[in-house]
Amino acid sequence: MKISQISTATRRKFRTVVITALLAVGGVAVGATAAFADEPTAPACINRQNIQWYSVILTNNCPPGAGYYLKVIFDSAPDSSCFWLASGASRRVDGDTRYPYIEYNRTVVCG
Repeated sequence: MKISQISTATRRKFRTVVITALLAVGGVAVGATAAFADEPTAPACINRQNIQWYSVILTNNCPPGAGYYLKVIFDSAPDSSCFWLASGASRRVDGDTRYPYIEYNRTVVCG
């Protein structure tokens, strides 16, 4: 079937469906960005040593008793789970290397 054979009403319906779908996807992207922005960055006393593009060593240099639940954010791959890092402790966090463009982004405080 040629485009010229499709009725104007059908083309309008198709256009409406496409625009609605694009707006819905855009709304999801905006919502995801807002949720992502809600997580505060880990305090400066959490040392981050990015040893490879997918791996980071975190050291808690905060005052004694100041432990934090942390999560490592990666670009183009799933984030780490939320974990406890006690004062004076270190932890290496590796991302999922099955994702070819994985890269360490930042460390955030989680609940």
